[in-house]
Amino acid sequence: MNVNDDILDELIGHSVRLENYKRRQIEELLAFMQARLYRPLVQEIRSRLESVEVSGYKDSIRKSRSLAELNAYVVASIRDAHQLLGRKWTSELYDLAGLQTEVIESIVLKKVPLEISWTKPSTQMLKQAVSGSPIQGQFLKDYYAELGTGLARDVKKAINFGLVRGDTTDAIVRTIRGTALIQFRDGTLAKNRRD
Repeated sequence: MNVNDDILDELIGHSVRLENYKRRQIEELLAFMQARLYRPLVQEIRSRLESVEVSGYKDSIRKSRSLAELNAYVVASIRDAHQLLGRKWTSELYDLAGLQTEVIESIVLKKVPLEISWTKPSTQMLKQAVSGSPIQGQFLKDYYAELGTGLARDVKKAINFGLVRGDTTDAIVRTIRGTALIQFRDGTLAKNRRD
């Protein structure tokens, strides 16, 4: 085989390892969001809606205040979880960029039969490349913030529509969380998992 084929083989192997890494990161991310956001959020929504249901009060001012507090809780919880998520995975991406540079350098230096002068990009350059590369049309920081904003809007909408329709607490929670029968893929939170 020639040098180009050897380099291509190494890069294909590296691509497979990257896909495995990506799969593990997604599994870790979903577990993180389940533990830090989805489960506590659904429990708190259920608890607050049940307290409104149990008290059975007709006082629209108190009901409005409770709903406003619930909506504020939803927004704050989702914002905080997504900020933490953004910090955690931005750091992961910085580390991955540094590793990528080392792997490519290793492949080229190992496979090319000539002496090559190689200058690695600085850590700062890699961070700028990661931060400045758009994900779905947005920069990294904005991407995480938008995920949280969209999810908060959708959860608040599900709560408000459910209350307006006269849904039970269980029905509202089911709309947000999804149904166990299809592994919660039909809930409002599932959209965030897919994004």
